[in-house]
Formats: sequence, C-alpha cells, structure tokens
Amino acid sequence: MQQSEMIWLSADNSKIYTAKQINVYKSRQPFPMLASQIIIYPRKYKMTRRIKKRAYCGLVLSVKKRLKRPNGHSFKSNLNRLVVYSREGKHRLRFLGSRVYGGCCRELRTIRGRALFQKIISYSKHSY
Repeated sequence: MQQSEMIWLSADNSKIYTAKQINVYKSRQPFPMLASQIIIYPRKYKMTRRIKKRAYCGLVLSVKKRLKRPNGHSFKSNLNRLVVYSREGKHRLRFLGSRVYGGCCRELRTIRGRALFQKIISYSKHSY
C-alpha cells in the first residue's frame, strides 16, 4: 500500500531521479492510485536551470499494488513511477522532461480536459 512520504522513481528525463511524496493533490485518499496527481519534493536530482529545490507535481504512471480493470484483467508493476511537471499559475502546467521511459497505462487516457496528460501519453513508447 502506498503511504505518505513514500519514495517515487521518475519515469522521464527531467533530472529528478527520486522524489518523496508529500500529499495527494485534491483528493481525500491518503495514498495515490493510478493516474492520480501527487505533490512531490525532489530527493535525488541534478540542479539545472529548470530544476530547483522546491515542491513539484507528479502524475502517477505505475504502482506496485496489483490493480484490477473493469473488464476483469489485473496487472502489477515492479516500480512506483511518475512523471514530473510544474504548476505555473492556476491553470498552466509544464512537463519538465522531453521523453518518458517505459510504458504508461490505459487509465491515463480517461483524464479529460488536460492537453499536458495527452502529451505525456504520446511521449511514451507503448501503453499496457
């Protein structure tokens, strides 16, 4: 089960390698599920022009917990992975990487109204 202050691995090339979870964004659940947004703080990172030591947002791509789809199939990942983006203002989101390593799940397609998340799906090589 995912808990507060757990460690996440980055699935993009944003120069943030590991991050500590602070909170689940706009949710009452204490732990994030697939395709949920979390607030993270970088633990292991390379300081660049884009990356500073402050809180960022992350979109969960895969979790270690076994998940079941409505059609009856279940799947499990080896790692807790996320992609990192920043919130600039109220409605502006900026993806910090330029590619996504590994695949992303089909549940990300259910998020409507965000062009950034559709861009992340197109950056990944395959979906499972």
